[in-house]
Amino acid sequence: MASKGFSEKSISFLNDLAKNNDKKWFELNRPLYEENILTPMKQLVLDLGPVMKGIDDKIDITPQINKTISKIYRDTRFSHDKAPLRSDQWIIFKRPVRVYGNVPEFYIYFTPEEYHIGMGYYASTPENMEDFREKIDLNPAGFAKIVKRLEVHKSIELFGEDYRKQFNNNHPEQILKWYRKKSFYLSVNRKMGESFYSPDLSLQAKEIFTACSELYLFLVKSL
Repeated sequence: MASKGFSEKSISFLNDLAKNNDKKWFELNRPLYEENILTPMKQLVLDLGPVMKGIDDKIDITPQINKTISKIYRDTRFSHDKAPLRSDQWIIFKRPVRVYGNVPEFYIYFTPEEYHIGMGYYASTPENMEDFREKIDLNPAGFAKIVKRLEVHKSIELFGEDYRKQFNNNHPEQILKWYRKKSFYLSVNRKMGESFYSPDLSLQAKEIFTACSELYLFLVKSL
């Protein structure tokens, strides 16, 4: 069954939650969360599961909270912000790992104002990134082809902080802009609107994930 997507009620719930951020309010309104946030998220995971397995059969596609679906409760132990609930939500597709950031992830992230779809290596370690650069050095022509095919998708943008240091190699700028990253993510960023309240949301994600899949496979090749 194709996802019915989210609705304006989904975003209204998140806005109300932001204004009434306490556990008592949430428990009274939990049925609205389950109907307008959790159920569409689970359905979206189910819709995209076959696509993700087609990219990498090691990716977890379990439609559960803390597997592919974000928690509604925040971990406030190490945060100055003690608000117990989050008004942003996300879906993550990745290989199961114990250490955060060790594998690239496909994601759908949304707030009441906007949504983002992409693939990230945004919490990769320095060791991960050194391995990434070594892979580029071993096959710069192959990596350049991956980048060129990605650039066909004009809406997919590269983000991430750069190292200040210079790297002594002869790679062209097309490759160097990746080589300099401390970590990175590819994202399509859109304002909240009708394209989110639509069965086409899963089609949008499928197209973007598929476009990013070649880079993903380049990253996980030796993991």
